[in-house]
Amino acid sequence: MKKRRFSIIVPTYGRFEEVFEFLDSVTRQTYDNSLIEVLVVDQNDKIDLAEGLKKYDGDLNIKHFKVTVKGIAHAKNVGVKNATGEILTFADDDSKYYPETIEAANECFNTNPAVDMFYGKVFDRSANRNLIRNWKQHAVKITKFNYHHNYIAIACFTSIKLLFFDERFGVGTKYGVGEELDYLLQALDKQYEVYYTPLIDVWHPQVSVHLMTKEKVYYYAKGYGAICRKHRGFPMLWNLMVSSSFQLLSMLLFFITFRFNAAYTRYLAFAGRIKGYIEFK
Repeated sequence: MKKRRFSIIVPTYGRFEEVFEFLDSVTRQTYDNSLIEVLVVDQNDKIDLAEGLKKYDGDLNIKHFKVTVKGIAHAKNVGVKNATGEILTFADDDSKYYPETIEAANECFNTNPAVDMFYGKVFDRSANRNLIRNWKQHAVKITKFNYHHNYIAIACFTSIKLLFFDERFGVGTKYGVGEELDYLLQALDKQYEVYYTPLIDVWHPQVSVHLMTKEKVYYYAKGYGAICRKHRGFPMLWNLMVSSSFQLLSMLLFFITFRFNAAYTRYLAFAGRIKGYIEFK
Protein backbone atom coordinates (compact mmCIF):
# COMPACT_ATOMS: atom_id res chain seq x y z
CA MET A 1 0.00 0.00 0.00
CA LYS A 2 1.35 3.41 -0.99
CA LYS A 3 1.97 5.71 1.96
CA ARG A 4 1.50 9.35 1.01
CA ARG A 5 2.77 12.46 2.75
CA PHE A 6 -0.03 14.53 4.29
CA SER A 7 -0.13 18.27 4.96
CA ILE A 8 -2.73 19.31 7.55
CA ILE A 9 -3.48 23.03 7.27
CA VAL A 10 -4.93 24.57 10.45
CA PRO A 11 -5.99 28.23 10.30
CA THR A 12 -6.54 29.52 13.82
CA TYR A 13 -7.82 32.66 15.49
CA GLY A 14 -9.09 33.20 19.01
CA ARG A 15 -8.62 29.65 20.29
CA PHE A 16 -5.94 28.16 22.54
CA GLU A 17 -6.75 24.86 24.25
CA GLU A 18 -8.69 23.56 21.25
CA VAL A 19 -5.63 23.90 19.01
CA PHE A 20 -3.59 21.64 21.25
CA GLU A 21 -6.44 19.17 21.62
CA PHE A 22 -6.47 18.87 17.83
CA LEU A 23 -2.71 18.38 17.71
CA ASP A 24 -2.99 15.72 20.41
CA SER A 25 -5.44 13.86 18.17
CA VAL A 26 -2.92 13.99 15.33
CA THR A 27 -0.23 12.44 17.55
CA ARG A 28 -2.56 9.46 18.09
CA GLN A 29 -2.86 8.59 14.40
CA THR A 30 -2.32 4.98 13.38
CA TYR A 31 -0.58 6.44 10.32
CA ASP A 32 3.16 7.05 10.32
CA ASN A 33 3.53 10.52 11.87
CA SER A 34 6.80 11.07 10.03
CA LEU A 35 4.65 11.35 6.88
CA ILE A 36 2.47 14.09 8.39
CA GLU A 37 3.19 17.80 8.61
CA VAL A 38 0.91 20.28 10.36
CA LEU A 39 0.87 23.87 9.15
CA VAL A 40 -0.55 26.11 11.89
CA VAL A 41 -1.50 29.43 10.28
CA ASP A 42 -1.80 31.74 13.27
CA GLN A 43 -3.87 34.93 12.92
CA ASN A 44 -3.88 35.74 16.66
CA ASP A 45 -2.98 39.12 18.08
CA LYS A 46 -3.30 38.33 21.79
CA ILE A 47 -3.00 34.54 22.04
CA ASP A 48 0.52 33.09 21.97
CA LEU A 49 0.69 29.53 20.65
CA ALA A 50 4.45 29.36 20.12
CA GLU A 51 5.43 27.98 23.53
CA GLY A 52 2.70 25.34 23.51
CA LEU A 53 3.67 24.16 20.04
CA LYS A 54 7.20 23.40 21.25
CA LYS A 55 5.98 20.43 23.32
CA TYR A 56 5.31 18.55 20.09
CA ASP A 57 8.94 18.70 19.00
CA GLY A 58 9.99 15.16 18.14
CA ASP A 59 6.39 13.97 17.86
CA LEU A 60 4.98 16.12 15.07
CA ASN A 61 6.44 18.13 12.23
CA ILE A 62 4.76 21.48 12.92
CA LYS A 63 5.29 24.59 10.83
CA HIS A 64 4.06 27.73 12.57
CA PHE A 65 3.16 30.73 10.40
CA LYS A 66 2.26 34.06 12.00
CA VAL A 67 0.16 36.18 9.63
CA THR A 68 -1.14 39.71 10.04
CA VAL A 69 -3.86 39.53 7.40
CA LYS A 70 -7.13 38.34 8.92
CA GLY A 71 -9.27 35.96 6.88
CA ILE A 72 -9.65 32.21 6.74
CA ALA A 73 -9.22 32.05 2.96
CA HIS A 74 -5.93 33.93 3.18
CA ALA A 75 -4.76 31.68 6.01
CA LYS A 76 -5.61 28.55 4.04
CA ASN A 77 -3.73 29.89 1.02
CA VAL A 78 -0.64 30.46 3.17
CA GLY A 79 -0.89 26.80 4.13
CA VAL A 80 -1.39 25.60 0.56
CA LYS A 81 1.60 27.59 -0.70
CA ASN A 82 3.88 26.17 2.00
CA ALA A 83 2.64 22.58 2.08
CA THR A 84 5.02 19.85 0.94
CA GLY A 85 2.70 16.84 1.27
CA GLU A 86 1.11 14.87 -1.55
CA ILE A 87 -2.31 15.22 0.09
CA LEU A 88 -3.63 18.48 1.55
CA THR A 89 -6.37 18.70 4.15
CA PHE A 90 -7.93 21.58 6.09
CA ALA A 91 -8.79 21.21 9.76
CA ASP A 92 -10.76 23.57 11.98
CA ASP A 93 -8.90 24.62 15.10
CA ASP A 94 -11.68 23.10 17.24
CA SER A 95 -11.96 19.81 15.36
CA LYS A 96 -10.33 16.48 16.18
CA TYR A 97 -9.18 13.49 14.16
CA TYR A 98 -9.95 9.92 15.06
CA PRO A 99 -6.89 7.63 15.22
CA GLU A 100 -7.72 6.16 11.79
CA THR A 101 -8.60 9.40 9.99
CA ILE A 102 -5.38 9.82 7.99
CA GLU A 103 -5.07 6.07 7.41
CA ALA A 104 -8.58 6.00 5.96
CA ALA A 105 -7.88 8.96 3.68
CA ASN A 106 -4.70 7.35 2.38
CA GLU A 107 -6.58 4.11 1.69
CA CYS A 108 -9.27 6.01 -0.24
CA PHE A 109 -6.65 7.42 -2.59
CA ASN A 110 -5.05 3.99 -2.95
CA THR A 111 -8.29 2.26 -3.91
CA ASN A 112 -9.57 5.15 -6.07
CA PRO A 113 -6.53 6.57 -7.90
CA ALA A 114 -8.69 8.51 -10.40
CA VAL A 115 -10.25 10.63 -7.63
CA ASP A 116 -8.63 14.01 -6.97
CA MET A 117 -10.57 15.11 -3.90
CA PHE A 118 -12.44 13.29 -1.15
CA TYR A 119 -14.85 14.71 1.40
CA GLY A 120 -15.51 12.70 4.53
CA LYS A 121 -18.11 13.12 7.26
CA VAL A 122 -18.32 14.68 10.71
CA PHE A 123 -19.25 11.94 13.13
CA ASP A 124 -19.49 11.34 16.88
CA ARG A 125 -18.22 7.81 17.42
CA SER A 126 -19.01 7.85 21.14
CA ALA A 127 -22.70 8.49 20.43
CA ASN A 128 -22.72 6.72 17.05
CA ARG A 129 -24.38 9.65 15.34
CA ASN A 130 -23.82 12.07 12.50
CA LEU A 131 -22.89 15.66 13.26
CA ILE A 132 -23.76 18.77 11.24
CA ARG A 133 -25.46 16.78 8.47
CA ASN A 134 -27.23 13.48 7.93
CA TRP A 135 -24.32 11.90 6.10
CA LYS A 136 -24.92 9.13 3.59
CA GLN A 137 -23.60 5.63 4.22
CA HIS A 138 -22.37 5.17 0.65
CA ALA A 139 -19.96 7.00 -1.63
CA VAL A 140 -21.30 9.80 -3.85
CA LYS A 141 -19.76 11.50 -6.87
CA ILE A 142 -20.14 15.20 -6.12
CA THR A 143 -21.62 17.52 -8.74
CA LYS A 144 -23.02 21.04 -8.74
CA PHE A 145 -26.48 19.57 -8.25
CA ASN A 146 -25.80 17.41 -5.18
CA TYR A 147 -22.96 19.06 -3.27
CA HIS A 148 -25.23 20.54 -0.58
CA HIS A 149 -25.34 17.47 1.66
CA ASN A 150 -22.11 15.79 0.59
CA TYR A 151 -19.23 18.07 1.54
CA ILE A 152 -17.67 19.82 4.49
CA ALA A 153 -14.38 21.71 4.46
CA ILE A 154 -12.85 20.10 7.56
CA ALA A 155 -13.08 16.64 6.00
CA CYS A 156 -11.62 17.60 2.62
CA PHE A 157 -8.57 15.65 1.45
CA THR A 158 -7.13 16.53 -1.94
CA SER A 159 -4.17 15.77 -4.17
CA ILE A 160 -4.72 19.05 -6.06
CA LYS A 161 -1.85 21.44 -5.33
CA LEU A 162 -2.58 24.41 -7.59
CA LEU A 163 -6.05 25.25 -6.32
CA PHE A 164 -6.43 28.28 -4.07
CA PHE A 165 -9.14 29.90 -2.00
CA ASP A 166 -10.79 33.10 -3.20
CA GLU A 167 -9.88 35.63 -0.52
CA ARG A 168 -13.03 37.64 -1.15
CA PHE A 169 -14.94 34.96 0.75
CA GLY A 170 -14.88 33.38 4.19
CA VAL A 171 -14.58 34.52 7.80
CA GLY A 172 -12.87 37.90 7.93
CA THR A 173 -14.47 39.21 4.71
CA LYS A 174 -17.68 41.08 3.96
CA TYR A 175 -19.38 37.82 3.00
CA GLY A 176 -18.26 35.85 6.05
CA VAL A 177 -18.66 32.48 4.36
CA GLY A 178 -18.22 30.73 1.05
CA GLU A 179 -14.53 30.05 0.59
CA GLU A 180 -14.98 26.31 1.07
CA LEU A 181 -17.87 26.05 -1.42
CA ASP A 182 -15.99 28.16 -3.95
CA TYR A 183 -12.97 25.86 -3.54
CA LEU A 184 -15.13 22.83 -4.32
CA LEU A 185 -16.80 24.53 -7.29
CA GLN A 186 -13.41 25.55 -8.69
CA ALA A 187 -12.41 21.88 -8.61
CA LEU A 188 -15.59 20.87 -10.42
CA ASP A 189 -15.13 23.65 -13.00
CA LYS A 190 -11.67 22.25 -13.73
CA GLN A 191 -13.15 18.77 -14.25
CA TYR A 192 -11.50 17.19 -11.22
CA GLU A 193 -13.04 14.03 -9.81
CA VAL A 194 -14.59 14.78 -6.42
CA TYR A 195 -16.29 12.23 -4.16
CA TYR A 196 -17.91 12.04 -0.76
CA THR A 197 -16.96 8.94 1.22
CA PRO A 198 -18.27 7.76 4.61
CA LEU A 199 -14.96 5.97 5.23
CA ILE A 200 -13.25 9.17 6.40
CA ASP A 201 -14.59 10.67 9.61
CA VAL A 202 -13.56 13.56 11.84
CA TRP A 203 -15.08 15.15 14.94
CA HIS A 204 -16.32 18.71 15.39
CA PRO A 205 -18.67 20.30 17.92
CA GLN A 206 -22.27 20.22 16.75
CA VAL A 207 -23.32 23.38 14.94
CA SER A 208 -26.93 24.52 14.84
CA VAL A 209 -28.24 27.11 12.39
CA HIS A 210 -30.91 27.91 14.98
CA LEU A 211 -28.21 29.46 17.18
CA MET A 212 -26.99 31.82 14.46
CA THR A 213 -27.55 35.53 14.96
CA LYS A 214 -29.74 37.28 12.42
CA GLU A 215 -26.72 39.23 11.23
CA LYS A 216 -24.85 36.00 10.55
CA VAL A 217 -27.86 34.49 8.76
CA TYR A 218 -27.92 37.50 6.43
CA TYR A 219 -24.21 37.55 5.69
CA TYR A 220 -24.00 33.80 5.19
CA ALA A 221 -26.90 34.03 2.75
CA LYS A 222 -25.21 36.96 1.03
CA GLY A 223 -22.07 34.88 0.63
CA TYR A 224 -24.04 32.03 -0.92
CA GLY A 225 -25.67 34.41 -3.40
CA ALA A 226 -22.26 35.80 -4.36
CA ILE A 227 -20.88 32.30 -4.90
CA CYS A 228 -23.82 31.51 -7.18
CA ARG A 229 -23.04 34.66 -9.18
CA LYS A 230 -19.33 33.87 -9.45
CA HIS A 231 -20.08 30.36 -10.75
CA ARG A 232 -23.14 31.43 -12.69
CA GLY A 233 -24.55 28.95 -15.12
CA PHE A 234 -27.60 26.74 -15.04
CA PRO A 235 -26.61 24.52 -12.04
CA MET A 236 -25.87 27.38 -9.64
CA LEU A 237 -28.74 29.53 -10.89
CA TRP A 238 -31.04 26.57 -10.27
CA ASN A 239 -29.61 26.08 -6.79
CA LEU A 240 -30.12 29.75 -6.01
CA MET A 241 -33.71 29.67 -7.25
CA VAL A 242 -34.57 26.56 -5.25
CA SER A 243 -32.95 27.72 -2.01
CA SER A 244 -34.38 31.24 -2.31
CA SER A 245 -37.85 29.88 -3.02
CA PHE A 246 -37.61 27.66 0.04
CA GLN A 247 -36.67 30.61 2.24
CA LEU A 248 -39.47 32.75 0.78
CA LEU A 249 -42.13 30.07 1.22
CA SER A 250 -40.91 29.37 4.77
CA MET A 251 -41.14 33.07 5.54
CA LEU A 252 -44.75 33.19 4.34
CA LEU A 253 -45.66 30.06 6.30
CA PHE A 254 -44.16 31.43 9.51
CA PHE A 255 -45.85 34.79 8.94
CA ILE A 256 -49.38 33.40 8.53
CA THR A 257 -48.89 31.27 11.65
CA PHE A 258 -47.81 34.39 13.61
CA ARG A 259 -44.21 33.21 14.09
CA PHE A 260 -42.88 36.61 13.18
CA ASN A 261 -39.35 36.18 14.51
CA ALA A 262 -38.85 33.01 12.46
CA ALA A 263 -40.43 34.71 9.45
CA TYR A 264 -37.96 37.59 9.72
CA THR A 265 -35.03 35.18 9.89
CA ARG A 266 -36.24 33.50 6.69
CA TYR A 267 -36.66 36.90 5.08
CA LEU A 268 -33.02 37.72 5.86
CA ALA A 269 -31.93 34.37 4.39
CA PHE A 270 -33.88 35.17 1.23
CA ALA A 271 -32.83 38.81 0.94
CA GLY A 272 -29.18 38.01 1.62
CA ARG A 273 -29.08 35.53 -1.25
CA ILE A 274 -30.54 38.01 -3.70
CA LYS A 275 -28.32 40.85 -2.48
CA GLY A 276 -25.18 38.73 -2.75
CA TYR A 277 -26.05 37.59 -6.26
CA ILE A 278 -26.81 41.09 -7.51
CA GLU A 279 -23.86 42.94 -6.00
CA PHE A 280 -21.03 40.45 -6.65
CA LYS A 281 -18.66 41.55 -9.38
